[in-house]
Amino acid sequence: EILGGRPAPSQTDPDVLRRQFLFFYKTPFHLNGCLINRDLQERVGFFDKNLKRSDDQDYILRMLDAVDEVTTVDETVYKYRKYRSSAQSRIQYRLTDLKYRPKMIAKHTSGLEKVFSVLVSGFFDVAKSIYQLRGEYYK
Repeated sequence: EILGGRPAPSQTDPDVLRRQFLFFYKTPFHLNGCLINRDLQERVGFFDKNLKRSDDQDYILRMLDAVDEVTTVDETVYKYRKYRSSAQSRIQYRLTDLKYRPKMIAKHTSGLEKVFSVLVSGFFDVAKSIYQLRGEYYK
């Protein structure tokens, strides 16, 4: 197991963060590092039970669409662990991503943005699979 962390996002503009979630290989922050006030949670609702994967990204995108600004703190608020798993389970994980991420993207985009985002996320999921299978993820 390896302990990992992620710094606060360098951007606080919700539109910029939204694009990073849709088009970058790495999300700008994790949901478990967020403090969400009750009013925002009530406006956004709960997780989409129809998404078995990418439900956290869907939730974050709905939150970003509902706010005018994001506030960050420049300190570690959590640590996570990366566990080694079998090649078969890593491939299954990425195949599930390839199935559910386009559904999540379709909820938040349309037109060329939708097409481009689905293609980019699919490319990165395949690239991450190769990276993980080579063992680089755990170094």
